[in-house]
Amino acid sequence: MKALINFLQLVYPPVSNQSAEWLWEEKEAREYISRSKLYMLAQRQEVLFKDYSINEKTYCFEFTLSMGNVIQPRLSVQLDDIVLCSDKNVEFEIGPQIFKIWEVKNEKSTDSLLYWATTDKLLYDIWRGRFVIKGEFDIRKFTKYELYYVGISTKQDSFSRLFKNGHKNRTKILSNETQITPTGRLTDEIYIFFFDIEELQISQYGFEDDIELLTAINKVWLIADAEKAFIKILDSKYNEVKYENYPQGEDGLYR
Repeated sequence: MKALINFLQLVYPPVSNQSAEWLWEEKEAREYISRSKLYMLAQRQEVLFKDYSINEKTYCFEFTLSMGNVIQPRLSVQLDDIVLCSDKNVEFEIGPQIFKIWEVKNEKSTDSLLYWATTDKLLYDIWRGRFVIKGEFDIRKFTKYELYYVGISTKQDSFSRLFKNGHKNRTKILSNETQITPTGRLTDEIYIFFFDIEELQISQYGFEDDIELLTAINKVWLIADAEKAFIKILDSKYNEVKYENYPQGEDGLYR
């Protein structure tokens, strides 16, 4: 038996279709997300901040998270590592979908953004250990999605594949699906996951194998293999080809 170990990782927090439309206009965001070659489209109700405030004595962000009928009240996050570790005066901007910390000079806000987060980016930062959230909180309640499509982009990056010249299945999803929240918008409920593969090139061999050096594992093969595996296992709705014979295939790792 032979095995090859690599890591699949998000290159950016999950982002709604609407937010991705805005990010596409930002050059720095495009360049950052351009590392992605594999992407997924899914749906989940929009998560919003409610009853939010900043305790300016303790620099604690206090809020409730709301996702349809799922409510998590009395949550808080300490901002010490951003505010107290900085020699800058700061100002906070908070809304139902966004949280920002700006640098202040001469009692006026500047263009220097010290930290920003959508509700989904804050969830991502909590999951990655950037912040410790206080309160009775189950992050899994807010991170369950219905997967619609898994795709790869071998000739360009995922962001360009989805937004530069249009994308058939993204358009089909936005045309065919309906929003979960009656008063919501579908574009705010369709989420995009941008992935890349970290090539560890760790190989495992059994005693019966002929040991040969893996000299030419192409990253395109890794991406293609990951796409086929996810489609077969998760049976995503808008992928017409299901790869029933995976791992056999012409453009993956099967040789």
